[in-house]
Amino acid sequence: QTFLRHLLYGTGRQELDAFVQSNWHVFNVKFQEHRHEWYLLHLDYAALFERVAEEALAAAGQNIEHLAAFLAHQAPYMEQEAELKDFLAVLVPAEDYLCFV
Repeated sequence: QTFLRHLLYGTGRQELDAFVQSNWHVFNVKFQEHRHEWYLLHLDYAALFERVAEEALAAAGQNIEHLAAFLAHQAPYMEQEAELKDFLAVLVPAEDYLCFV
């Protein structure tokens, strides 16, 4: 899928990885209690992911409906294909705060 190539191997993925690298230390704490700063970082990551995903869709000449149809078709194979697993590795933290932290 062209979208996945743009998202996973383009500059957008580099931006997502750079965000994680520059903020991982915030989560290195002694207490289990969630800090408000974590939620704010999650919002920033989610916004970055949405921008990167929209750019990848545009570069692939697709829209969100195409992506939804593709993912619905690929759902049974999500854990088997490396690119789809990699996609989930950046999608899930953007959508699920507890997976993000």
